[in-house]
Amino acid sequence: GAYGVWSSLSSLTGLLTCQSYRDPNFVKTLDAYDAIVEHLQTTVIDDRALTRAIVGAIRDFDPYEMAFAQGYSSFTRYLTGVTEEYRAARRAQILATTSQDFLRFGEVLAEALKQPHAVTCAAVISEEACGELSGGRHGPFEVCRVLSTSRGGGGPKGPKANA
Repeated sequence: GAYGVWSSLSSLTGLLTCQSYRDPNFVKTLDAYDAIVEHLQTTVIDDRALTRAIVGAIRDFDPYEMAFAQGYSSFTRYLTGVTEEYRAARRAQILATTSQDFLRFGEVLAEALKQPHAVTCAAVISEEACGELSGGRHGPFEVCRVLSTSRGGGGPKGPKANA
């Protein structure tokens, strides 16, 4: 599988990102991303999993920082208008999360995906995977070769195929 897979949802922009790193099964990963809504709407989250999710969210929201990082974070919050009151309210929301919130998020995400939206992928994948993507199962992809792996030298190439 992939060396790493993660997702994030920006509370400032509403942008949901799903990413994988060094992923040998890129097309299967796209299938998993497509299944997120169904998973959120059908999975029952037990108390242990909910506690782990809350602890992880708090860790990401309020990480331990060295002094220089605290200064950078404070400056970034100042530039984006994130106040301590906002942060306290978000922290309280995270701590009050229930398993029902995951079900509601699945419903909200399902509605959002009915609206026009953009999907951007950048990947280093095999020729076989390029063929699978060009099949259209994951939407219209323009597959472009960026670097050649042939011994004749690499470098930018033109569009390989349009799907």
